[in-house]
Amino acid sequence: MINLSLKKYSFVLCSFLWLVLPNAASLGSATSSIKVVIDPRLELLAVVQHLSGYGDRYGLITSFDFPYKKEVAAYFSQYKDQAAVKLFAEMSKAGFSYDAPPNAMLYLSNPPELALHMPFSDYLKERAGGGERLEKFVQALRDFARQSKFIEFFKIHESLY
Repeated sequence: MINLSLKKYSFVLCSFLWLVLPNAASLGSATSSIKVVIDPRLELLAVVQHLSGYGDRYGLITSFDFPYKKEVAAYFSQYKDQAAVKLFAEMSKAGFSYDAPPNAMLYLSNPPELALHMPFSDYLKERAGGGERLEKFVQALRDFARQSKFIEFFKIHESLY
């Protein structure tokens, strides 16, 4: 009985390999076309999160020191009292955290415009403390992006991304 099970297992394994291996070469070429990019919307959010102390509260931002992180701190520290930073700190303490902030950014165009592509979901509005509060945060992000010249900083560092 054990021999029969081993034979069945061997047959299934060989069949699987016979189906998969001929396609392995095409998998290699498909993965070589993957392009990794840094989304400026999410990078803007990360800067605001960093300035708000979000990483200290939730442990979601790396504690490792590296040159780019130091440059972000040095360049943007003068904007830590901006409305976007303060509002994000309040909102994140009240439940606008983890998945909600990056999810909200995906509804927007690139900074500094951050134009709304489609209405925010009810889920995001609820997590943000209401649609009005979420819209206020987006406007504060626009102001932050413009006043800090975020996109210039982003472009200067593009080679790192």
